[in-house]
Amino acid sequence: MSRYQQLQQKLLGLACILAPLLLVIGAATFVLGIGVTSYGVASWLEGIFLAFGFLLFVPVYLGLAGILGERAPRFGLLCAVLCVGIGFGVVPANDRIMQAALDGAGYDIPIFSLLHAGMVPIVHYMVLGLLSSILLGIGFLRYGGISRWGAILLILAPIVFVMGQGGDE
Repeated sequence: MSRYQQLQQKLLGLACILAPLLLVIGAATFVLGIGVTSYGVASWLEGIFLAFGFLLFVPVYLGLAGILGERAPRFGLLCAVLCVGIGFGVVPANDRIMQAALDGAGYDIPIFSLLHAGMVPIVHYMVLGLLSSILLGIGFLRYGGISRWGAILLILAPIVFVMGQGGDE
């Protein structure tokens, strides 16, 4: 393994810690009322933490798909294709930041009510990105590669995330 690959693995390990931590910190900023926007359903600071967290989940899920792909190549490849969708979580995260910008500019418009047909494929791919975590967990339970607890947590993570966001937009 080259020095670059060693450093890349260390960064990937750091991303495995930082990605979920950023989502938790983002949720905490909203619960604590820090940077809450005019409609009270989001926080611009939460949006910043979510955006970086979702971006970090892309290499994490790709790395996990690579591990699964060593044992189940087609299933691992399917998970790799789907998991990139988690990066589209930046879109609703950005909406939180944009709501604060609208508030600051004096516009009384709830940004989550503004929908466009172009958002549909992005939202669907983002949901597939969340689904990929469940598929990774199922794959690891079936084929091995990580601990059973890790696989179970991969299955539970998107479910708990969606439940936590359910009171939001």
